[in-house]
Amino acid sequence: MENELKSAEEVQHIAGLIAEEFEVNMTGLKEIAERESAYQLFREKLKERVQELIDHDFGQLVWRLYRADVDESKLRDELDQHAPDMAADVICDMIIAREIKKLATRNSFGAGSPDWSFDLN
Repeated sequence: MENELKSAEEVQHIAGLIAEEFEVNMTGLKEIAERESAYQLFREKLKERVQELIDHDFGQLVWRLYRADVDESKLRDELDQHAPDMAADVICDMIIAREIKKLATRNSFGAGSPDWSFDLN
């Protein structure tokens, strides 16, 4: 998944989208120029936030996963394949994967400006 992001800027863009939805503290991320370091730092911050939601407000986590459009059945399958103490890692990876997929979809349809001029005659 980390390899799908080509630059620190892409990591920061994805991180910004996810951070807004999941209220992740982004302190220190913008100063990192290397993709791997930026990804690792953001993933760790997201994992901490997900664990906090698991421990203290599970309903809020479920609501945020729904809003982020994380596939519930895939998430259940992934969680079933891992130890319970890995739940935050699994959820974190699913959130990031979904956001990368959404960005790729937007980019594929957003290449160039659409031609809204057409003849009605």
